Amino acid sequence: MRPLTIIDQLLEEPQEVQAGLVNVWSVLPYQDPFWAATLETIGRLLGLIGLTPNLIYGQGQGIQSVQRIPAAQFNLLLTPAMMAAILARKRGWLKHG
Repeated sequence: MRPLTIIDQLLEEPQEVQAGLVNVWSVLPYQDPFWAATLETIGRLLGLIGLTPNLIYGQGQGIQSVQRIPAAQFNLLLTPAMMAAILARKRGWLKHG
């Protein structure tokens, strides 16, 4: 039996998908010198087109952001390194959206 990751422990099947909610998977904090401004801008731009950003990482984000992952209508992936990890894992948030 493999141990559960934090994501496995926190994610639950969504009761319903929240229309317009977008999980934003971006650079990890401090891996890019401009990460905070990048996430803020992406969130603002998504809001301008009527979507609700769920910024997984970043300032002011926490467990609530992770718990909202399954309810998202869309996933926006902005870093190839994260995509490689997700594809290798073949679980996690991909089963939700």
